[in-house]
Amino acid sequence: MSEDGASRRIEGGRWVVSRAWVMERTGAAVATVARWYAQREQQPGDRRFPEVACTLGRTHYYDQAAVESFWVAWREDVGTGPSPGCRTAPWGWPG
Repeated sequence: MSEDGASRRIEGGRWVVSRAWVMERTGAAVATVARWYAQREQQPGDRRFPEVACTLGRTHYYDQAAVESFWVAWREDVGTGPSPGCRTAPWGWPG
C-alpha cells in the first residue's frame, strides 16, 4: 500500500517515508537531508536522523514517526520550533 506516490507507504505495519517526503515536509534541500543522515551518529538521540527502515528498489525509507520526532527536536534545538506551551502539532497532524 502506498500514498503520495512512492514517497510514503506502509511497510511492516508502519508508515515509512522517503527522503523526498522529508524534503517536502521540512523544506530542506537534498544536501541537508543527506547531511542529517550522514552525521546522525554525531548527534544526541533526540536530534539523530533515523536509520533506514527499509529499502525498496533504490529508495531508502525511514520510519515516519522517527522522522517526525527528529524534526520536532531539531526545530526546537535551532529555535524554529513551537514554543514550550504550544499544543499545535507540526505539519497539521492531529494533536
